[in-house]
Amino acid sequence: MNAYTVDLQDVSVLRQGRYLLKDVSLDVERGTCCAILGPNGSGKSTLVSVLSGYTWPSSGSVTIGGQVFGTVELAQVRRGIGLIEPSRSPAFDEAMRVRDVVATGLFGTIRLPLQQAVKAAQWRRVDAEIEQLGLGAMADGVFSRLSTGEQMKVLLARAMVAEAGLLLLDE
Repeated sequence: MNAYTVDLQDVSVLRQGRYLLKDVSLDVERGTCCAILGPNGSGKSTLVSVLSGYTWPSSGSVTIGGQVFGTVELAQVRRGIGLIEPSRSPAFDEAMRVRDVVATGLFGTIRLPLQQAVKAAQWRRVDAEIEQLGLGAMADGVFSRLSTGEQMKVLLARAMVAEAGLLLLDE
């Protein structure tokens, strides 16, 4: 996995005359962990949304893995980000099995591609991540029937299979 650096410089998010974030600067070196703690309403989820490219800052600069937002295609940057948050969970087919959801991480899609078969070595990676996170007993279960916590663990396995350069976990 190619871990990403994170660099925010003076990022603000202003909506309807109210700052959701104001002058936030953050540097996270490649391969390190960072936890953002704060009370409800302090901007943690907004920060995650900015880092993942779903919320555009009103001012400041965002650089993820050396890619400056506004100069690169955000969809390309997002493919290298594992975003795991209950409110932004992808809309998988209701009947999709856990194992297949994890395998979609190999392709950056929400469905397994029809034109591209999952190879045996890829299935081994999928199964290894499922086991690593203690999801083996539910691998053939239906994703939509899992609890929210179990779904988040499946999405974490999906991000690990995708070898995301940046993992963002929100609540």
